[in-house]
Amino acid sequence: MAAEVHAELRLRDGQKRSVRVQTGTGTVALGSLISAVRELSHSVTCLLTELVQQEQSACAAGEELSEDEDDDEDASDSEPQSKQTKP
Repeated sequence: MAAEVHAELRLRDGQKRSVRVQTGTGTVALGSLISAVRELSHSVTCLLTELVQQEQSACAAGEELSEDEDDDEDASDSEPQSKQTKP
């Protein structure tokens, strides 16, 4: 008798990602199930690693953007001082 091991991940944006692994058929059903669970665990780990890397990239890009905005604010604060004329 064949079985299936299934995991579902719900992302922050509401999307769902499913991972399914079929167990083998044969006389050693428990061994087949253990193997399928290991394969499922590996697949989920790879999926989560990919998501973490995407979030880290997005955070790094956001930090670079905020640093650029800080530089712009500093520049705009210093401009009026340099344009002032002394009477």
